[in-house]
Amino acid sequence: MNSGSVWPNPNPTSDPEPSTAPAEATSATGVPPAGSSVTGVPPSSAFTSGSIQPGTGATNMMPGGGIPVVVGDEGKSPKVPFIVAGALAAIGVVCFLISAAIGASAIGAFEDLSTREYTTQHGDSVTLTYDDEDGLGEEGWYLLIPGDPKADVNDNGIMDDCEGIAFTVTDGQGNDVSAQVARISCSTDTVAESSNAGEPYFDIEDHIVVARMCYTIEEYNDNGEYTQEHDCSEGDTFTFSNNASVNMSVVDLDAMYIPVIEDAIGAGIGAFAAGAAGCFTMCGGLIALVMALIRVSSKPKGAAPMQQQFIMQ
Repeated sequence: MNSGSVWPNPNPTSDPEPSTAPAEATSATGVPPAGSSVTGVPPSSAFTSGSIQPGTGATNMMPGGGIPVVVGDEGKSPKVPFIVAGALAAIGVVCFLISAAIGASAIGAFEDLSTREYTTQHGDSVTLTYDDEDGLGEEGWYLLIPGDPKADVNDNGIMDDCEGIAFTVTDGQGNDVSAQVARISCSTDTVAESSNAGEPYFDIEDHIVVARMCYTIEEYNDNGEYTQEHDCSEGDTFTFSNNASVNMSVVDLDAMYIPVIEDAIGAGIGAFAAGAAGCFTMCGGLIALVMALIRVSSKPKGAAPMQQQFIMQ
């Protein structure tokens, strides 16, 4: 419209200025012909499919204003839980192996015990003082004489180097307490409770264990009651002797066992901790595995790969 024009036209007889815009074609009924649109939006035949460039988020759109819709499986991947389960299972196995190794080393320490530094040499008589400060009992002593513990030439069940020798234990008052405080035997019977032949010899060689003395560790008997084999009390003094002037040796079993037992306790704690860690990690791995399996089972079978479709407007 020109700024100097007036509406309505004061000169109705004059023709209006011709329009420079082309008139839109219409049918006789006022309906746009096929292929055109009153909204100015091309018909559906004008659309062609587009595509999404993977990883770029860019959409190649053809003219027409179609809205892209991504269709595909968007469920959570089971890969991460599977990886976690495998890692935790591996850690658990390592912990179990460490626990087993610690336990085996503790058992091996008992099997490799050596009596050498706990053995003292004596004549045909030795005096010993019983010491049990903690009141938990003692392993006591081995009394040894030179000889072969397996030699029994006449097959009478008595070790040859022990035959004809009498051993005696007396207390501080000179009383014979052999039966109360010691198990004295040269029998070759390895099963009888009264025999010493079944005692562990550790690294003892060319000697016979003729007595175990003051063994006071409490044990269950056949009646289910706590008992101790020997009756030795704190501070008691005993003299062990023989009538054949045979030199004897004494092995202090309690002094030998204490360091190993202390190490075994520490090893036991370590083995327990490693085993517990293995159990916890294995449980965590099992939980992760279950989560992975749940994700696998919840994933639709035969899901189509991710693709783009268009919704036309």
